[in-house]
Amino acid sequence: MPTAQITDLAAWKAAHARPIADACRWSEAIETLWLANLRIGFAWQRMFLRALGAR
Repeated sequence: MPTAQITDLAAWKAAHARPIADACRWSEAIETLWLANLRIGFAWQRMFLRALGAR
């Protein structure tokens, strides 16, 4: 049947938009994680420098 080859455009868009949305979520999660680690690193650095300055 020739009509079997017709693609449902809504289904196609949904299937192809999902990986992009997933990639955006992963990117945001990684960015949040890196930012938290960076803040913790700077906090430890400040604590260390203050401890050295108190001597």
